[in-house]
Amino acid sequence: MSEESLKSVESFESPELRDRIAAILQLLLREMSHCDGIINVKYIVGEHTTVYSIEMPVGSKARVIGQGGRNINAIRSLVSAMGGANGIRAIVDLVI
Repeated sequence: MSEESLKSVESFESPELRDRIAAILQLLLREMSHCDGIINVKYIVGEHTTVYSIEMPVGSKARVIGQGGRNINAIRSLVSAMGGANGIRAIVDLVI
């Protein structure tokens, strides 16, 4: 195997990558929502997909969702791009 393909395999299997994406997502949500409560970002690693679940106070969800879902769709695009750049499929689920 080439050195580059080894790097992509390491990125795919790296829990640190998923932890970094979760930390970035949590920071982004905290700044967007001005939330005083706890924002939990957990992830579940499936066979082909990593699902990031967001739990936050109900009053803060409206800002995160945005008008017509624009904000949450932008967040989903960013997380998907970060995962895709490292060889994983990542999706975001806002737990209601």
